[in-house]
Amino acid sequence: MKFDITPQDLEGMIQRLRQWSQQLSTIRNSMQSYSQTLRQTWRDPQFESYVSNVEMMSKSLGLNSTDMEQTAKTLFILKQNLERTQQEYQRMISQRPR
Repeated sequence: MKFDITPQDLEGMIQRLRQWSQQLSTIRNSMQSYSQTLRQTWRDPQFESYVSNVEMMSKSLGLNSTDMEQTAKTLFILKQNLERTQQEYQRMISQRPR
């Protein structure tokens, strides 16, 4: 079986997932903060509907952020395993009788 991926490819994916995870967290925090700011001036039943929607979106963003971070951790382990496997393969090739 052959895999066409390098540790550098995995590192790029890891960095992007971590960046996107952080961006989702930032957006989530911004949404929550803005809702709190609006609470001071917006006092009608529509506000509660708005807050409910923001809370659902915020929860979804939080879960997606967590999933991305977990995927990044898994890819990091795979990257380490790939690097070890490549090193072991190179060592075996170099010790092979010619």
